[in-house]
Amino acid sequence: MSTIIVSIEKDGDNFSGLVETKRAYREWITNGEMIVWLNEYKKSEFKNYEHFVGVLSKFNPYTFFLKTPVEIPVMSRLAIEEMWKDMEE
Repeated sequence: MSTIIVSIEKDGDNFSGLVETKRAYREWITNGEMIVWLNEYKKSEFKNYEHFVGVLSKFNPYTFFLKTPVEIPVMSRLAIEEMWKDMEE
C-alpha cells in the first residue's frame, strides 16, 4: 500500500515528517530502520489540507511541508531515503 508524504525533514541520520491517510495526518520519525508513529491529527478537525498546514505551522513554524505531496510505494526507511535523494537532485 502506497504512502503519501506531506512533510519531511532530515536530522543527522534520521528523518521525520507527516503522512496523509484517508482519515488523518500522522507524524513519524525514523529510529534506525524502524518507523516510529507519533501524533495523529484527524482530518475531520480541519476544513482542508491548507487549514491543517496553517494550524500546524503556527504550533511548529519550522515544519517543512512539501509543495506537492510525494507518494512512495511503502513506508520504509529505504523508500524514505530514496525519496530524499530524489528531492536533493
